[in-house]
Amino acid sequence: MKEVVTDDFDGVLMVMEYVDHKLKHHMERMKQPFNQSEVKRLMMQLLEGVSYLHDNYVMHRDLKTSNLLLNNNVQGPRTSFGDEKLFNCYCMWSVGCIMAKLLSKKPLFDGITELEQIDKIFRTLGTPNELTWPGYSKLPGVMPNFVKQRYNNLRNKFPIAVFTGSPALTELGIDLLSKFLTYDPEKRITAKQAFDHGWFHEAPLPAERLRICK
Repeated sequence: MKEVVTDDFDGVLMVMEYVDHKLKHHMERMKQPFNQSEVKRLMMQLLEGVSYLHDNYVMHRDLKTSNLLLNNNVQGPRTSFGDEKLFNCYCMWSVGCIMAKLLSKKPLFDGITELEQIDKIFRTLGTPNELTWPGYSKLPGVMPNFVKQRYNNLRNKFPIAVFTGSPALTELGIDLLSKFLTYDPEKRITAKQAFDHGWFHEAPLPAERLRICK
């Protein structure tokens, strides 16, 4: 951040350094999704940034590919603070959704309405219950007519990788993604834990550079 400016119309404005791309727009111009080596590099940089926020008791609240910025020279993501707030660290679910989109170039859960989104989540991850999420049945908005899906089908979305350029995932990759998308916030992986996960240490290793569409 370069400067903070205030005026009578927009309130407080943060002046940031210029960055060339939003990750979302960059991905839309790519003919092929990032390969796993590139995804690992992006995820490590994202986790490093999220970990820094959490160390300072900040939850971003709006983590998504349109708020991650790429620089032609720096070759890495910066975070756009569209809506940050001092709070506990509960934004790792969004990091998991970003990981899935980086791999497949499409949203993991693409519901239009809130109920449709919940339905797609439950059909993919299984319907939560008191065993997987203690206290779930007492949460506001829980309805008995939610889809009843007993099994986690996340593996079906990302079959086992057969070559290093595949958007599929190894068992370690599925393990990390599942830990991001754990229903119970108390059991969800932290940014620091994720940064040290074995997926980043198996082949293919994180890329040195990224493909940037100028």
